[in-house]
Amino acid sequence: MAQSDPQLPPANSLVAFEAAARHQSITLAAAELNVTVAAISRQVRKLEEHLGCALFERFHRRVRLTPQGVTLHRALFDGLSQIGQACRELAVGSDPRQVTVGSTIAFASLWLMPRIPSFSVANPDIALRYIVADRLVDRLEDDLDLVVLYGPGDWPGYASTLLFGDDIIPVCSPSYRAERPEMKRPADLLAERLIHTESDNRSWETWPIWFAKMGITEPARGRSERFNNYMMAMQAAVESHGVMLGWRGLIIDHLTRGTLVPAVPGSVPAAGGYYQLLPMNRPASPATKLLQDWIEAQARAIKPIKG
Repeated sequence: MAQSDPQLPPANSLVAFEAAARHQSITLAAAELNVTVAAISRQVRKLEEHLGCALFERFHRRVRLTPQGVTLHRALFDGLSQIGQACRELAVGSDPRQVTVGSTIAFASLWLMPRIPSFSVANPDIALRYIVADRLVDRLEDDLDLVVLYGPGDWPGYASTLLFGDDIIPVCSPSYRAERPEMKRPADLLAERLIHTESDNRSWETWPIWFAKMGITEPARGRSERFNNYMMAMQAAVESHGVMLGWRGLIIDHLTRGTLVPAVPGSVPAAGGYYQLLPMNRPASPATKLLQDWIEAQARAIKPIKG
């Protein structure tokens, strides 16, 4: 029998890391895996020693992925998704009460996960399976029953329904805004620390596009930070690193709680919207239809916060 790759870390350490990375919390990962916090920490440390690099930045009650951690977590997401797909194909028959849902990490974490418990309570017999990846558009050929994506609304092979359009506002933490010179207009942000999110999605607006839509062509002068992950960029804003562009519908819970606030008055319409997609090559199951209707109802219930 072929030996396993000696470069592969212990499986237990990968499982512990994946859970901690997904929750951005050692405590929540321990609760999910039904082990102690010390056990999760020990497995993550073992993995870091095996790889020779730090995977997390550690704070008092949470953790944040380093660039190396983001790379490993993305690879684990892809690998586990392929394993799950293979198991689904090998299983005898299929469960008509299971729904496979696909979305980006940001949409799943910021919009879907805070709301989905109410669906599960109302429909305890429906099993939800999640495929979450930032480059989900490359995986639309997978066996996904329902997908939510940001973009123009046109994906070949899928019927799309607009959940909500959006507008883009500059946001920061209340403490950042309080500590900086008063910001009254969009041009004041040219001197601020700007947080940039890099994305392969061509519908994703950037700071230069936002400034241009505001009629500002002057280049920004302040120091900047760049992330290839919206969740990390948002966490940086919450922790007072600077000002980021917030899609209002995506960060509405943070605006409601006050962990993020508008940096200055003014917004621009987003080029894309959040769409719910259903594959055209097969009819939606009753369970999928229930989830589809529930997501649409949740989207209609959003009450925008102006700022």
